[in-house]
Amino acid sequence: MNKQIVAISMGDEESPLVRNEVYGWIQQNGFAIVDEDAGLFSDGNGSSFVCSCFEKTQYILFKEGDGELPECVFDWVMNLKDDKTVISLGDEDESRYDIVRTDSEFTLKRFRKLWNEPYEGDDE
Repeated sequence: MNKQIVAISMGDEESPLVRNEVYGWIQQNGFAIVDEDAGLFSDGNGSSFVCSCFEKTQYILFKEGDGELPECVFDWVMNLKDDKTVISLGDEDESRYDIVRTDSEFTLKRFRKLWNEPYEGDDE
């Protein structure tokens, strides 16, 4: 089963990445930390995800646990400031053991533009 991943390389104009601040923000959005070492969060209703913060390299990764990534993850991304921040979307397949495939990569500016465009899916 594939787990969707959103990985972010923070641009120079972003505030420094501080794990405790990110974890606190996630908790304010209805998720409790289940395993602090693993960065595992749960809403208590069967939805969970992992948040890994790499403060020294200014890199953060969100990965699905049970259920899809919650809206608060994308709210966090949309509140970033530096248009040069890089947003990578990909997946991890347990059958590929420790291999993450990047499907797409965007600057924050391009990601916002695409995110806010109306979805033109099939009407069937």
